Amino acid sequence: MPDTAAAPDARIAGTVQRYLTGSETLRLTVYNSAANVRVSIAGRRFPYGGTTVSEFASTLTPTTNRLATVLDLTPGEGWLLGLAVRVVAGSPLEGQTYVVVEIGNGAGATFQPFDTLIADTVTSAHRVAWPGSPIRGPLDGPGAVRVITGSTPAAGAEISETVPTGARWELKTLWVVLVASATVATRTPQLRLDDGTTTLMQVPSVTQLVASQTAAAEFAQGMPYAAQVNALGAPSGLPVNNRLAAGHRIRTSTSNIQVGDQYGAPQYVVVEWLEGA
Repeated sequence: MPDTAAAPDARIAGTVQRYLTGSETLRLTVYNSAANVRVSIAGRRFPYGGTTVSEFASTLTPTTNRLATVLDLTPGEGWLLGLAVRVVAGSPLEGQTYVVVEIGNGAGATFQPFDTLIADTVTSAHRVAWPGSPIRGPLDGPGAVRVITGSTPAAGAEISETVPTGARWELKTLWVVLVASATVATRTPQLRLDDGTTTLMQVPSVTQLVASQTAAAEFAQGMPYAAQVNALGAPSGLPVNNRLAAGHRIRTSTSNIQVGDQYGAPQYVVVEWLEGA
């Protein structure tokens, strides 16, 4: 067994290196929400007693469900000189693919980490490396801007959109059309954010519909509480930094909604982060 406390070979003196006994595992964990992504990890190692630097590389295709996909590598004995992680397929936005590289013992369910070398989001243009790249959590970056078409509810029902597992959302805008039936009543849409049970906030709209009218309810950050555009259109303001965790819901709550009233599919913009749990 070599003396791990001794100075490394003169040919790599002055470089950043970490001695590996050969029993360690490098674990790459990827959290991802984008389609067709493949991630590469590559490294350089100077074997103990060797004469040349060796290289290793592997790729991982993560799932798109924002849950952890794992790859374990055993680089072997010697001085670890550097690591790089990059996207080699797909076009994830900033915030859609988050990677962690740890060093530890064991593999699979028995893996025991003892240090984190890399932790950051990656894209085809944003690569990360050890040494050099900062350690960042999955919520530290700007997030990915997503434009989403929601589900069309049944007649007489409210819209309801749920933050998916593994995601954190900030709602930027929402636009939805309501078609009122011929039943006489004055309908007033409201936007409600809740945690699946408890209402966290409710934003009323000044849009009001009577029998057989069609109007859009609009909500956006940066707008005042209500800004009347015309009799059937009035965007309302949303609070900034309205972070919503997985399982939280974006819903309408419409006073005097009638059985024949019909909401269309909502169009909304969110900034999405990966929880990376």
